[in-house]
Amino acid sequence: MANDGLPPSIALLAPSFRGGGAEGANVRLANELVRREQPVDLLVLQASGPWRERVDARARVVDLGSRRALAGLLPLARYLSARQPSALMAGPSHVAVLAILARLFSRARTSILVLEHNDPIASQVDAKDAMARLLPAAMRLTYPRADRLLAVSQGAASSLAKLLRVPPDRVAVLYNGIDLGPVQDGARQLIQHPWLTPQRDPLVVSVGRLAPQKGYPDLLRAFALLRERTPARLVILGSGSQQPELESLVDGLGLSGTVEFRGFDPNPYAWMAKASLFVMASRYEGFGVVLLEALACGAPVVATDCPSGPGEILAGGRYGMLTPVGDPPALAAAMARLLSDGDLARRLRAEGPGRAAEFSIERTADQFLEVLRSLRVRASSGGPSR
Repeated sequence: MANDGLPPSIALLAPSFRGGGAEGANVRLANELVRREQPVDLLVLQASGPWRERVDARARVVDLGSRRALAGLLPLARYLSARQPSALMAGPSHVAVLAILARLFSRARTSILVLEHNDPIASQVDAKDAMARLLPAAMRLTYPRADRLLAVSQGAASSLAKLLRVPPDRVAVLYNGIDLGPVQDGARQLIQHPWLTPQRDPLVVSVGRLAPQKGYPDLLRAFALLRERTPARLVILGSGSQQPELESLVDGLGLSGTVEFRGFDPNPYAWMAKASLFVMASRYEGFGVVLLEALACGAPVVATDCPSGPGEILAGGRYGMLTPVGDPPALAAAMARLLSDGDLARRLRAEGPGRAAEFSIERTADQFLEVLRSLRVRASSGGPSR
């Protein structure tokens, strides 16, 4: 059997099926697991969002029906008590805290795995409400009760260990894998747009939520500096609360007609494949799976060397250019170099897909299943699960 030595059932918990990194990571992992005939329950606080349509029909979706994480405590505890999955992996932070509390309430014997999707220290710069500011304290109280601590990058793992004041080897890395087939299929789809004619200006593409974390004001200022050197167009795929502010900045920088906000696109890969270069200007990340997707599509990449993830994905600059966080002139200079250095751009286009393949969902699933096997071995031997 494909699942010999593994739990009879596995559960994965995320907030919803919206277009975020944690949601996409859960769906990709669940789909890969059911392809291997491993039963999976895909738990969400709310079963809404574009990733819902991509869930393999063999995965069992469980909607906890909760608008907020705390409201999901009792439904999740009831689920654990009734279903008794052998293992539950939860992330990001607020739902991981919820999972640990729900196990305490349910007294289920389910193993809890925390998967940290962001740099927990860097992300505190955007903590606005009281609950977000209290989250690190809640993590310190609950995470030690988890059976395994995981993070989506080396940087996020180091940050989590520092936050929890535990040895670094207490946190293992489980990279967010990408499903190369759908990415490369999507990259081959045609797009009709006046900026994609053979005589077009160079096209810069960026993908991500329109939120402070993603550094779009820096990208727009860098793009304005780039246009002082060379004509170019910028397409931004994503939606979010910062859009009115960013549209005002476009006007203020004199970029009207050269920047287009296209909202969430279920197939950003077609744009990535046609981009002269792909840019990510984030102030912090957990991993940055969108960079892998751009590499898989053959787009030359420029990214900020933010905590955490881009430096690992791009191997310190081997597979793309890295610039300091919050430095629009440096970002503009890197974009200008890639647009003018044809040899460098061709090398990055050629090597990107191979680098992305090193982070395939198949490898991620292998690593995840090995973690589960180690938990079962420890439990059967009577040793500590942590």
